[in-house]
Amino acid sequence: MSAFADHLQLSKHAARGRHGVVAAQNLKAATVGAEVLKAGGHAIDAAVATSLALAATEPWMSGLGGGSTMLILDRATGEV
Repeated sequence: MSAFADHLQLSKHAARGRHGVVAAQNLKAATVGAEVLKAGGHAIDAAVATSLALAATEPWMSGLGGGSTMLILDRATGEV
């Protein structure tokens, strides 16, 4: 480690939620995803909404042409 890195400390509080949690680098984008959950959307709905909001709020970091991976369980069928 460098002398600079030896003095870095990250202190973040644990986040918890009873009805879901949305995490994003940009607060506005995370809020969009949380609002989707609040309105009755599923985790995938919130993830897509957050991603679209990130494309608008941080286009230099993410965009519509990016890729992602999801592992999705369909509770009705038990299919992954």
